[in-house]
Amino acid sequence: MMVATGISYRESDRITELGSDQGVFITQLYYSVIDQGNRRWSRFEPLFEYQEGNNYAHPTFFNNDRSIVFSSDRPGGYGGMDLYISNWDDETMSWSEPENMGPRVNTEGDEIYPRVIGDALYFSSNGLEGYGGYDIYRVSFGNGIVLPGSIFHFPYPINTVFNDFGIFYDSQDNGYFISDRAGMGTKDDIYTFDATWSALS
Repeated sequence: MMVATGISYRESDRITELGSDQGVFITQLYYSVIDQGNRRWSRFEPLFEYQEGNNYAHPTFFNNDRSIVFSSDRPGGYGGMDLYISNWDDETMSWSEPENMGPRVNTEGDEIYPRVIGDALYFSSNGLEGYGGYDIYRVSFGNGIVLPGSIFHFPYPINTVFNDFGIFYDSQDNGYFISDRAGMGTKDDIYTFDATWSALS
């Protein structure tokens, strides 16, 4: 199975200019399952019912692909985009009702781009204390539970006064993240860093 973020436009079928996308579309989660016989992916279907009117985005698998963490501004959260967990149910063959991850990670701001790597959950937030904009954080994470008091704020040069998010590791040595620190307005760039340094932080 794959889970992806899809865009649903509210009125027009595309964004016509930079900076004109606010309120134009919402993001929702969809899934597709591969047919082991013909090796083709099925048509994308909504991951949850009643996603309309709220944003669902940035899914990442964990727990041997039987659970996902994602961001959403669905009602009942702490404000903005919060992180939620959903688990696969073998009996109903569907994903469970999303559960808010609570105040150990969620704030009145936005928590976005989660990623589970080993026993750690990485995400970005503009509601926690940091340098400004979105900063990247890490918490200890096991069995779907965040260890209290384990939050770690990455220092400069990973975090800056600009927006830093979407951290990813492709090995024990190399890591990547996204940032708009180049000062190009709405443009985001991909940066690489020495992951052995971050592991010691």
